[in-house]
Amino acid sequence: MSGHAVVLDGSSSSETQSCIFYKLMVGSLLHDRKLRIPGKFAKRYGDELSSTVKLTASDGTVWLVELVKADNKLWLDKGWQEFVENYSIRVGYFLVFRYEGSSDFKVYVFDLETSEIKYPCNSIGTSQELGHDEQSPAPHLKERDVDEISGSFLPCLDSSGK
Repeated sequence: MSGHAVVLDGSSSSETQSCIFYKLMVGSLLHDRKLRIPGKFAKRYGDELSSTVKLTASDGTVWLVELVKADNKLWLDKGWQEFVENYSIRVGYFLVFRYEGSSDFKVYVFDLETSEIKYPCNSIGTSQELGHDEQSPAPHLKERDVDEISGSFLPCLDSSGK
């Protein structure tokens, strides 16, 4: 199943817009060990993305992932599998990517019960060992946000979050 990109432009502002795309994880996506960014998003923002993007999980961990550009398509490649393994992403998980500009994405991971997962605690980066003693609950999106996520269109927000 392909993800959905929302690239609506609700204003005439020239400020960087914050847009959302999402992916429902299916077996083929996990097997590929890379993730294709939806075409609408790639067309809109592909030229401004660097060869390395930053994925920031809700636990604050920053993951640097190689972005491969080929045939007008974009793929999260090297580093993506480590992200998947760290958060134990499985078939049926739902990932929401919020583009913050400057090749920076905030990533929300939802499990099979559509609850945001509990992220490993005290993770600072991809090279640091993760604490295994305790886990703290990750902040949850508001119920209204979840309803919007399950819909067809999500609003783009300007850099002020509006």
